[in-house]
Amino acid sequence: MSTSESTASKVILIYGATGNIGKVVIEELSRSAHPLAQDFTLVALTRDANSASTRRLAALPQVITKQIPADGMDKPGKAVAALGYEKGSVYGVFSCQGYVTPKEDTAQGIAIADMCADLGVQHLVYLSTNFGSAPDTGTEIFECKRRVETHLSTLSIPHVTLLHPAQFMDNLLPSAPTFLRMGRTLLIHHAFKTHPERKHQMVSTRDIGIAGARAFEEPGRWKVLDLAGDEIDMVELQQTYREVMGEEVDTPLGLRLVTGMGRRFIGTPRGVADFFDKIGYNVDIPQCRKDFPQVETLRQFFERNKPKEG
Repeated sequence: MSTSESTASKVILIYGATGNIGKVVIEELSRSAHPLAQDFTLVALTRDANSASTRRLAALPQVITKQIPADGMDKPGKAVAALGYEKGSVYGVFSCQGYVTPKEDTAQGIAIADMCADLGVQHLVYLSTNFGSAPDTGTEIFECKRRVETHLSTLSIPHVTLLHPAQFMDNLLPSAPTFLRMGRTLLIHHAFKTHPERKHQMVSTRDIGIAGARAFEEPGRWKVLDLAGDEIDMVELQQTYREVMGEEVDTPLGLRLVTGMGRRFIGTPRGVADFFDKIGYNVDIPQCRKDFPQVETLRQFFERNKPKEG
């Protein structure tokens, strides 16, 4: 271990540290007054130690950054061993996969879980998804995470917290990349063919990160955390966006045509749309807000993220 890491501290490795969720986990724990959090050393795992986002994290109290190779999630045991961590030296792990294929998502999630078991990690917080009431959602985008959860149930890790968020509010922002713009176009214009009145649940990535941080502070409290801050139909979604952001949600005609064809003929978009239309997320939002009072509605999320005037 680095000389900046006290042997008495509880080391937490954070995957996805510079992403929207991982960075919030770090920020929240870094400024937390919780007695347990005071003893954490937060290790932000990054593929670029010199990036601006990594440097910002490194400036926070109790945070150090460690660079891992590009395959650091595919071969986490090897990467972590190269950093000098051995059995008993890591207290917690935050496992958050990026936008990868379902096959890679499962493989990385299982590999990190196995590494946790091998290292004697005491608490793993895994970013999964809400499956609604479905024993099988019918789409690999969700089932790839269920397979990781099934594998986790076979391992001897003292505390495992599964984060089960609804869809990310952040996907609606103008800054979202093209593939997420396609996803929101599918959602708004093509998902709810048989149930246009269905309320769709959403949550901000900020609130997911806050929940992940709180889970580390209270390791025995939650086994599963269902997370959502609002539920709206598509008419309400577009109206709220228009009222707060001052424009329409960016879903160009070209994307509408492409996602409409995908809805009809391609397995993944059809499966996701069918899940939204026929099953949907099933987060108990009042309970979520009781556990995490700061959880924001869609309107509050837009207000926080709308372009600054001037």
